[in-house]
Amino acid sequence: MMRQIHRRLSLLLIACGVVCSAQTLEEYQMKTAYMLNIAKFTDWPGEDTRPVAEPFTICVVGLDPFGHWLDDAVALESPKGRPLNVRRISSGSQAAGCRIVFLSSSERKKFAALLTEMEGLPILTMGDSDQARDAGVVVNFCRTAGRIRFEVNVEAAEKRKLRISARLLSLATIVKNPN
Repeated sequence: MMRQIHRRLSLLLIACGVVCSAQTLEEYQMKTAYMLNIAKFTDWPGEDTRPVAEPFTICVVGLDPFGHWLDDAVALESPKGRPLNVRRISSGSQAAGCRIVFLSSSERKKFAALLTEMEGLPILTMGDSDQARDAGVVVNFCRTAGRIRFEVNVEAAEKRKLRISARLLSLATIVKNPN
């Protein structure tokens, strides 16, 4: 088990190093790769009891910044060994069944309300703005020194009953809920 985790983490580091330093890759192609790799190092409650055929669903709220990258990943990736499904939704109340919900910056004025609508659900919430981080998403993508990095709000993950690998956390910037 530990050997498999170490191997996956090594692959993640290699992928992130290649993806983050490649000048020709688009920003949301990189964020798609990060999203799928972060999912591999996150445990949801009841993961072991879900049917293998149950899709792993990623939802995007608001204007979809990923373009074709996320849709293309459906054919290639399968986090947790399950079929991958992508849905576009317009509210947090439509997030039932989503494992990951990405909050588009087009919805920045509604971040707090969207997160409240998803409260108590085991959803890995993600965003890519200071407003998303401050509203309390679990993972926030940010640019530092021209590279895509990610921040993790451990308190938000705990409230959603998500377990994020300690090794993955060692690669993240840890943020806290604003007081």
